[in-house]
Amino acid sequence: RALRLLKVEHAMFQGAVRPGDTLTLVAKSVENSDYVSVCAGQALLGDRVQALAIYEVFMLDEGE
Repeated sequence: RALRLLKVEHAMFQGAVRPGDTLTLVAKSVENSDYVSVCAGQALLGDRVQALAIYEVFMLDEGE
Protein backbone atom coordinates (compact mmCIF):
# COMPACT_ATOMS: atom_id res chain seq x y z
CA ARG A 1 0.00 0.00 0.00
CA ALA A 2 1.32 3.44 -0.90
CA LEU A 3 1.97 5.89 1.92
CA ARG A 4 3.14 9.42 2.59
CA LEU A 5 5.38 10.49 5.48
CA LEU A 6 3.60 12.93 7.81
CA LYS A 7 6.22 13.51 10.50
CA VAL A 8 9.27 12.04 12.17
CA GLU A 9 8.69 11.65 15.91
CA HIS A 10 12.24 10.58 16.77
CA ALA A 11 15.40 9.75 14.83
CA MET A 12 18.78 8.50 16.00
CA PHE A 13 21.84 8.19 13.76
CA GLN A 14 24.51 5.83 15.07
CA GLY A 15 27.03 5.54 12.26
CA ALA A 16 28.16 6.75 8.87
CA VAL A 17 26.68 5.66 5.56
CA ARG A 18 28.98 6.33 2.65
CA PRO A 19 28.35 6.51 -1.11
CA GLY A 20 28.25 2.97 -2.47
CA ASP A 21 27.13 1.40 0.84
CA THR A 22 24.15 -0.95 0.53
CA LEU A 23 21.55 -0.53 3.27
CA THR A 24 18.72 -2.81 4.32
CA LEU A 25 15.63 -0.89 5.43
CA VAL A 26 13.30 -2.59 7.92
CA ALA A 27 9.99 -1.09 9.07
CA LYS A 28 7.10 -2.27 11.21
CA SER A 29 3.79 -0.63 12.03
CA VAL A 30 3.35 -0.31 15.81
CA GLU A 31 0.02 1.56 15.92
CA ASN A 32 -2.72 1.65 13.27
CA SER A 33 -5.90 3.45 12.38
CA ASP A 34 -7.74 3.46 9.04
CA TYR A 35 -5.48 6.06 7.44
CA VAL A 36 -2.58 6.82 9.80
CA SER A 37 0.08 4.48 11.19
CA VAL A 38 2.97 4.99 13.58
CA CYS A 39 5.97 2.97 12.43
CA ALA A 40 9.44 2.06 13.67
CA GLY A 41 12.20 1.72 11.11
CA GLN A 42 15.88 0.81 10.99
CA ALA A 43 18.61 1.29 8.42
CA LEU A 44 21.05 -1.62 8.60
CA LEU A 45 24.55 -1.71 7.18
CA GLY A 46 25.37 -5.40 7.32
CA ASP A 47 24.28 -6.40 10.84
CA ARG A 48 24.83 -2.92 12.34
CA VAL A 49 21.96 -0.50 12.93
CA GLN A 50 23.08 2.84 11.47
CA ALA A 51 19.80 4.71 11.99
CA LEU A 52 16.53 4.26 13.86
CA ALA A 53 13.35 6.30 13.48
CA ILE A 54 9.80 6.49 14.80
CA TYR A 55 7.53 8.17 12.26
CA GLU A 56 3.90 8.73 11.31
CA VAL A 57 2.59 7.91 7.85
CA PHE A 58 -0.66 8.54 5.99
CA MET A 59 -2.03 5.58 4.02
CA LEU A 60 -2.96 6.62 0.48
CA ASP A 61 -5.88 5.17 -1.43
CA GLU A 62 -4.96 2.74 -4.18
CA GLY A 63 -3.98 4.55 -7.37
CA GLU A 64 -2.69 7.77 -5.73
